[in-house]
Amino acid sequence: MSQKFVLKIVKYASTDYDAVINLRYKILRKPLGLIFSKNDLIGDKDEIIVAMFVQNKAIACVQMQVQHNNTIKFRQMAVDNHLQRQGLGTKLLIFAEKIAREKHFDKIILHARKTAVPFYQKLGYTVAGKEFVEVNIPHLLMTKSV
Repeated sequence: MSQKFVLKIVKYASTDYDAVINLRYKILRKPLGLIFSKNDLIGDKDEIIVAMFVQNKAIACVQMQVQHNNTIKFRQMAVDNHLQRQGLGTKLLIFAEKIAREKHFDKIILHARKTAVPFYQKLGYTVAGKEFVEVNIPHLLMTKSV
């Protein structure tokens, strides 16, 4: 990728947030025939939203939801289709993990789509449970110590 990208924490209900919602819909929901309801998005205001931008366009994102016992859950990870397999997801996760460390979390959990498990394993995440179905597709719980 020749263009300069910017990694940042996105403010809820901002123009950048709208760009993240559009990316999440395009990559994660639309292919499954799903839309976002108000209930799907209401919790976003309490999460840390991290995204990668090129010329003010969101090209990758992940949300960080505080759990309990110094654990944070990464969710809604997405990289624009035509930019996948270029290392952008790795850069985004490394940035998000740095934020988690700075905020004194000890553990990251996430629900990985079964097809994404090898990507997360490459970055040190381990499978921590049996396969389950979420949004009508197979997922696995994965964890990593921060």
